[in-house]
Amino acid sequence: MNYYKLKDNIVEKYKVSFNSKEVEKFKNKIINDCSEIVHENYTSDYYVCFSKDEIIRNYKETKVGQKEYFEETRTVYEYSYDRYVVPYLVKLLNKLLKGEDVLTEILTYKTLDKLPIDIKIDDLQKELKYIADTNTKEKIEKLKKLEKLLEAKKLNKNQKPLSLYRDELTSLFNFKLVDTLTLEELNKFQKFTGINFLIRNGIMNYGEDSKAQKKKIMY
Repeated sequence: MNYYKLKDNIVEKYKVSFNSKEVEKFKNKIINDCSEIVHENYTSDYYVCFSKDEIIRNYKETKVGQKEYFEETRTVYEYSYDRYVVPYLVKLLNKLLKGEDVLTEILTYKTLDKLPIDIKIDDLQKELKYIADTNTKEKIEKLKKLEKLLEAKKLNKNQKPLSLYRDELTSLFNFKLVDTLTLEELNKFQKFTGINFLIRNGIMNYGEDSKAQKKKIMY
């Protein structure tokens, strides 16, 4: 697998290798430590169904009664479980393990220093500041949402920001420099072929500020 890096006016080409078992181990750590945990609790007379990609923990179901319909009687269950909303990085690592070339996406994403639940709380608190005290209905609704988020925060008290694992993520990959190309040579190639090689390989920003690369933000 190849990875391209822009350094000053030189495009460096690296051959990259990794250990699949180590990537899988790291992925599971990210799921456990960095996912947003959402607790679900409700009653229904239908069996709960989950997709193969969903991560569910602490699942419980309890019979709580019956519901009469014209044509049948159905058992009502109370369902309780924790849903793990995984960082997007987990999906990228799954693709990598399946053989898809997503290495550039993995290495150029900028991870956040806060948990999603903390970002939601911060955003809602900012919204509350701009709601007039006389607008009691909207203020009460926002405060109820804030109360739920603060309760959810307790469930996520042991979770960690993904940014703490950036160095560990990078260490999973072995880089071997195999070739280089100047920007002048590359620009001639791009002009000749009409292919923007830099953008295609995740190197978004070059020219006057060739050291800066635009990075997507993910969680």
